[in-house]
Amino acid sequence: LLIFSAAMFTFAAGIFFFRSRGTHSSAPIPPKSIAVLPFDNLSRDPDNAYFAEGVQDEIITRLAKVADLKVISRTSTQHFKSAPEDLPQIAKQLGVTNILEGSVQKVADQVRVNVQLIKALTDEHLWADTYDRKLTDIFAVESEIAQAVAQALQATLTGSEKSSIAKKPTENPEAYELYLKGRFFWNKRTGVDLRKAIEYFQQAIAKDPNYALAYAGVADS
Repeated sequence: LLIFSAAMFTFAAGIFFFRSRGTHSSAPIPPKSIAVLPFDNLSRDPDNAYFAEGVQDEIITRLAKVADLKVISRTSTQHFKSAPEDLPQIAKQLGVTNILEGSVQKVADQVRVNVQLIKALTDEHLWADTYDRKLTDIFAVESEIAQAVAQALQATLTGSEKSSIAKKPTENPEAYELYLKGRFFWNKRTGVDLRKAIEYFQQAIAKDPNYALAYAGVADS
């Protein structure tokens, strides 16, 4: 019993030692790290919130394809405001050097996307742009933003990464909107919302039977 107690004490002391080291050590934040905060929905129709959320999701997905970048997941950023006041503190919480803020305005078949890339600790604006396009060009906008961000952060892109960033998941804009609505309700994670998500994903599949992401949405739900 005495040997067992001594062994347990040694084990517990070891855990405390490593936890203490982990608590007080702070790893350096990678310079090519980024968090994409929720995009503001500037559309008059609040129901278009799904579209702003979808554009944010797509940009995160495309940036995550670049191995030279550290990209924070949407799950970690979704509870922050789109343009918070204390960027340095948020950047520290998320463990990133850079923050991408943006807004989306959708009117009929026209879309305006505003984005700005900020070096959070110094509040330095690295890059900003506004995109006025037709809804059918939204994939090109998301791709251009991802490539511009990667370039501003001096990330190295391979040929396959450039192709992957530029790839269109569907040629059907209606299917894409239905898919974004599906993801919007899927992110809410309630039974009722998941059933709505499945309906939207299935409608997207009906519009484009080759839309792989819509099938994945059904499986996720």
